[in-house]
Amino acid sequence: MREYMIFVDKVRRYSENQPLEAAIEQTVDECIQEDVLRDFLLTHKAEVKKLRKV
Repeated sequence: MREYMIFVDKVRRYSENQPLEAAIEQTVDECIQEDVLRDFLLTHKAEVKKLRKV
């Protein structure tokens, strides 16, 4: 649950300064690098990037 909250917080912060799609893409890439939800994101990266509501 902690890692999910980190992901959501990053998306919210990044989406304040850029379009949501870009914020999600930046968050996914950053979380993979930081080992936050890494396995899940590597497996479901394309589906996560299609998200519109956070």
